[in-house]
Amino acid sequence: MALVDILTAVTRQALILSGLALFLEVMLPAGQVKKYARLVMGLLLAGALLAPLCDMRGGAVSASIFVAPPDNTEAIIAAGSNLSEQAEREAEQELVAEVEQQLTAFSELQEGVVKAEVNVELAEGNEMPGHNWGRVVILLSVADGENVQAQAIADSVKRSVAAFYDLDENAVQVSVASYAAGD
Repeated sequence: MALVDILTAVTRQALILSGLALFLEVMLPAGQVKKYARLVMGLLLAGALLAPLCDMRGGAVSASIFVAPPDNTEAIIAAGSNLSEQAEREAEQELVAEVEQQLTAFSELQEGVVKAEVNVELAEGNEMPGHNWGRVVILLSVADGENVQAQAIADSVKRSVAAFYDLDENAVQVSVASYAAGD
């Protein structure tokens, strides 16, 4: 094998492993798994770069041990899909938590509202990110002197939330759960 062929093969393997390492870096959540994956990819990359040197010196290490056999491709793709689905579920949970915090703060800014509890449910099967809210449920506590206007306050919060977050008003349910002492 000519030196140019060896360099081409090493470069190709290094690029493939670097691309895989980058993909794993982006897709894996922060934590122990990411650190472990980074270590393994670093070792594989180092092995792929050192293997041709061993071959030139007559060593027994072959560069082919660093490339997955073709029959494992489906298993690798399935594992990648599972990781992707898990990351998507975690991202949805984080999205729901963040949006619930935002909606709580936004609802509590409305006049007459003392406290708000928000529950966001995502719609199943909608592939448009940011537009898959199935339902938003808001429970309000209004100031004690505002109990006569409780329904008007609830309607105002519903319209404001729907308009601000570009939601259908039917997807937003607001009800007054209790009356609390005002500020």
